Amino acid sequence: MTSLLHPLAAVIMMGGVPLAFEADPAFLMPVSAPVVVHAAQSAPAQTAADQTPQARPVAEPAEERVATDSAQPNETAEKVTPPSEDPGVLTAADRQAILDKAASALASAKTAKGRFTQVSPDGGVTHGDFALRRPGRMRFDYDAPTPILIVSDGTTVAMEDSELETVDRVPLASTPLGLILDDKLDFKSEARVVDVKRGNKEVAITVEDRAGESEGQLTLFFDKATYQLNSWRALDANRQTTLVSLEDVKTNVSVDPRLFIMEDPADEEEDER
Repeated sequence: MTSLLHPLAAVIMMGGVPLAFEADPAFLMPVSAPVVVHAAQSAPAQTAADQTPQARPVAEPAEERVATDSAQPNETAEKVTPPSEDPGVLTAADRQAILDKAASALASAKTAKGRFTQVSPDGGVTHGDFALRRPGRMRFDYDAPTPILIVSDGTTVAMEDSELETVDRVPLASTPLGLILDDKLDFKSEARVVDVKRGNKEVAITVEDRAGESEGQLTLFFDKATYQLNSWRALDANRQTTLVSLEDVKTNVSVDPRLFIMEDPADEEEDER
């Protein structure tokens, strides 16, 4: 797992790998407009270091986000309370209803494709195309000059670095993608639900590995009204945060199954002989 040291890997492997969807990787409900993500600020007074691009790589209105500070995921971020309800107060029934609606919305997207924007822990921003086919298949193809391609074939997740001519693989079941790409998603049985939050425009669900084998957390952000997946945030074991937003998403459309096949460079050379 430590060889997959790319910002997108944070969502794929929460145990110390920085892959971020801040794609996210589930996410596949239609998004009518590009979603801008940011790291929330937890303290009113900031030092010069806090004001670097890493602390706030992309600007966004405060009321758009119900996420907590990326460096302190268990602290409550400042939120604007709507006049009719307190978004911070959820009953057990409220929490279960949110989990059920989010799971249903994700599972209903049998296929999807669109664009993604990733904000890495160092503040770097990359873009690319993604495609999904349930169960278990997903592809993240980064725009040049980023030489990374990530493909889940239903069994393993592979990351190809075209510059190094390497392909690293891990079992799909050992990554958060296994949860996101399930065609019968159940948050409570397949992951440990750490937190559920409701804001003015979004709901946020934070989960972690139920078995405790992988350190880190994955937070999925859904539109409050439609439960379409807008973005997600992956926090790895080193407290590094990767953010991914989904854009121009089309669901239940034709997706070429060959997109989810990745051959190792050594196998390709053998075939050429």
